[in-house]
Amino acid sequence: MATFKRETSPVVWDQAVGGLPNPHALQSWAWGAFKARWGWEMQPLLLTVGESRWEPQAAAMVLKRKLPRLPYCILYVPKGPILNYNDGDLRQRVLAELEKVARRERAILLRLT
Repeated sequence: MATFKRETSPVVWDQAVGGLPNPHALQSWAWGAFKARWGWEMQPLLLTVGESRWEPQAAAMVLKRKLPRLPYCILYVPKGPILNYNDGDLRQRVLAELEKVARRERAILLRLT
């Protein structure tokens, strides 16, 4: 079963994103780090099959911002997630995994653009 795993290496992240269809600069590690300077927490998530970390199926640079004085947050995936949108099963898996992330983080909004 494929699940999102948090990536901690900027090099691995950017290589994985570059190897997926239609990568975008707003899904790069540099963009996540830039947004972190302005109050967003970056959560680079890779969807891999099995234990293989070298063949990602999808990637999502999830940006999290806590809401003031509330136990909730908003999540934003700019120009993502990155995946093969022609693969219906993969698309459903990615959306289900992002929904799990949103519930775990207590997000009131998950914006995908």
